[in-house]
Amino acid sequence: MSQSPGMSHREHEATILGTLRRELGETKYDRWLGNASASVQAGEHGQDPQSVVIEVDNAFAARWVETKFIPELRVACKGIRSERTPPWRICVRQDGTVESTEASTPVGDGNRPAVPPSAGTPSPSQPAAASSKTNWNPNRGPSTSHQAHRGHAGPMAAYRQLEHFVEGPSNQLAYRSVCRLLEDPQHASPMSPLFLHGDCGVGKTHLLQGAVRAASTQFSRIRYYSAEQFTNEYIRAVREHDLERFRQQLRTLDLLAIDDVHFFSHKEGTQNEFLHMLDACLLHGTKLLLAGDGHPNRFKAFSRALSSRCVSGMVVHIESPDVNTRLAIVNHLESRRGLCLEPAAAELVVERTLGTVRELEGALTRLDAMARLEGTGETIGLQLV
Repeated sequence: MSQSPGMSHREHEATILGTLRRELGETKYDRWLGNASASVQAGEHGQDPQSVVIEVDNAFAARWVETKFIPELRVACKGIRSERTPPWRICVRQDGTVESTEASTPVGDGNRPAVPPSAGTPSPSQPAAASSKTNWNPNRGPSTSHQAHRGHAGPMAAYRQLEHFVEGPSNQLAYRSVCRLLEDPQHASPMSPLFLHGDCGVGKTHLLQGAVRAASTQFSRIRYYSAEQFTNEYIRAVREHDLERFRQQLRTLDLLAIDDVHFFSHKEGTQNEFLHMLDACLLHGTKLLLAGDGHPNRFKAFSRALSSRCVSGMVVHIESPDVNTRLAIVNHLESRRGLCLEPAAAELVVERTLGTVRELEGALTRLDAMARLEGTGETIGLQLV
């Protein structure tokens, strides 16, 4: 949208956001850009606008806007005279500053995963970010980008972040299904319940916690439980004659994520409560995200009715990561821990560690400790691997 003669930058910025609201619609705009602000960067000597900076609340929203709303952004920024292509930047507002997503690859292709700009709790599923490396020294601390997002407090501050998930062939469908579940309008997601299953260490918990953390910017009533936590809360409610409050809290949520659902096996009473809760949540329109170590139809001592509810939405199997994805994980871990591995050393770690992602974490921890003890300098070579 070109700037009309006599229009101030402030008016132009409001017009850009207004155009985005019109193009996206009220619901989608409020979900992804509800607290957004736009800033028109003037060209030299204060002449024609040079670029538009749009600030959003978190990196997940920034990545989503940057990759999903390109046609609408083009309409809103039409007429901007800029040397940039495209003429806009999507940034994350953090503590009075913004962090651009420009340096990251928006979407991974399976061989080169997405690289997020912001940091959070380190996880084996987070991609590598070259800019987060620190100089090697035995007394080094974590990277400054290692801090959790300040916008989250309590247990959620430790949750893994969805925008840091390494997308590869083994987990691409699961990742994109989670994103679709979050994008769908409330009370209208055919994905729900979304059931993720796979071996330990393939990223199920990362996706569940990341979805809850991302949804916290959109919804006020969200909850993440492990199946064991759910069971303990249910037992406590029964013993304290507080079952009605327990049910009311869970059955009116916007998003509910339950991890390790296979834990309900051989627990008939908990299964019955969970089954009725699923029915009530689906009737209410709660987005349901579940995970277990196997397909629901194969759980032992699982009621047929409960298995049926678990497969009534979308069921996705997450496979073990391939070589390229594991290499990206190693690159991420070394970057986040301030390590610097020779390329051949990183490849050897991947070759020798064929188990879960957690084993890759352990291998990097061992290398970190050995490098500190032996004082090998900035770069870790093959001799330590």
